[in-house]
Amino acid sequence: FLHRPELLLKSPPEEAIADPKNPVLCPLHLHAAAYEMPLRREEVLCQEALRELKEKEGRLYTQKRRPHREITLRGLGTTFTLRGPEGEVLGYLDERQAYWEAHPGAIYLHQGESYLVRNVDLKRREVWLLPALEDYYTEPRAESDLEVLSGEPVGHGVYVGRVVLRERVVGYVKKRFFTGSVLEEVPLLMPEIAFPTEALWFHPPEVVPPHQIPGGIHALEHAMIGLLPLFVLAERQDIGGLSYPFYPRPLPSGGGPTVFIYDGYPGGVGYARAAARRFPEWLRATLELLKACPCEEGCPRCILSPKCGNGNQYLDKKAALLLCANLVLSLPPRVVH
Repeated sequence: FLHRPELLLKSPPEEAIADPKNPVLCPLHLHAAAYEMPLRREEVLCQEALRELKEKEGRLYTQKRRPHREITLRGLGTTFTLRGPEGEVLGYLDERQAYWEAHPGAIYLHQGESYLVRNVDLKRREVWLLPALEDYYTEPRAESDLEVLSGEPVGHGVYVGRVVLRERVVGYVKKRFFTGSVLEEVPLLMPEIAFPTEALWFHPPEVVPPHQIPGGIHALEHAMIGLLPLFVLAERQDIGGLSYPFYPRPLPSGGGPTVFIYDGYPGGVGYARAAARRFPEWLRATLELLKACPCEEGCPRCILSPKCGNGNQYLDKKAALLLCANLVLSLPPRVVH
């Protein structure tokens, strides 16, 4: 926006996305609705809830006593309670945030104050904090895997389908304030999180040497995720990505280098499917960004990501530019009205 203010002032609004048939959220909300007032069959949008609700005299009822308590408003999974040095409640985190941001040994920032995570009680779902006097911050390291369950082509070499995401925090890095120099890498093993969602994927052409492909597709993935909020009404943390030099399982789209971009919420919200519809303009914007950014090796404006599980290692901006340029060449000509 700094260099292209017309994008902010003249572009159409981003596409707002909601999926009323989300297979994770829909049953939870319908049970809560049926608890307030029995539902008509035509009001039930997803089959998962229809199988669970009980029908009586043409109306659908829930047998759950407090269905609203199963709905987590703060994100994914069970809520963790943040407790301060005296045991006082400071706030709440969802399960994924707790593992990524408040794991044992993490420096956690809360309302402008730094805390050291003393302990994470997985049974009681509590995170215990101490005042932090350290002169460093922490970054998690994570391993992720994505299993494709189904997929369909949507044009321009892009596929969309149901997937299962699995991720686990496997360590963290201590970094010095201001300089970012690494002080220590600490191994850690947090519980795995797995959930179904929706993803788009595509296969960049192999137009760079094999040793440049991993860094190139990783950098391309980051750049595209960073620009997606221009086209879909989402925040960067709502979207995730994974890139494989060679995907290890059969795909309906074939094999080779693969870039996945997925909805970061269980069941999917519709971001990936909406993004696939805007793929040509999204890809052209990514190419323009990679060309115009004045940095040599990559920076936060183009390929660095604040939420990369690998700490922005193994990125190759030049390879990403070549891959993106060749993908754009395969698109149909831009229509000018």
